[in-house]
Amino acid sequence: VISALLIATVVAVIAAGMLTRQSVFTRTLEAELCWLSETPSRSTKYLLRHLSRDSRVLLEGPARRLDLHSLARQPADHLAMNDIAHLRLRLQHPLPCDPYQENRATGAFILVDETTHATVAAGFIRGAE
Repeated sequence: VISALLIATVVAVIAAGMLTRQSVFTRTLEAELCWLSETPSRSTKYLLRHLSRDSRVLLEGPARRLDLHSLARQPADHLAMNDIAHLRLRLQHPLPCDPYQENRATGAFILVDETTHATVAAGFIRGAE
């Protein structure tokens, strides 16, 4: 069964000319995030704003935070301001996604706090499942 939301997303993306042959409609993403909020990532529920759509998203951890001194990845149970981390995101609704290196328009997103509607992170897609 195809949902009305999925159909509307496909129409919007095709109309904007952003869909590529490789675009995958997915609910699971591997992504790099830069945490922008002064409030640490204590919750795991946010809104992912991608193109013109929002989807609830769960941050699945643990995140692998980048240590800027050693450039090594370290497990992290939360992210603080300016942290860069790799993690898995699980979306409520499928969205058309490409790796950022292939298509910047469909490979970038922001995370928004569901309660305050403040932007808490910017990210780019590494891969989709």
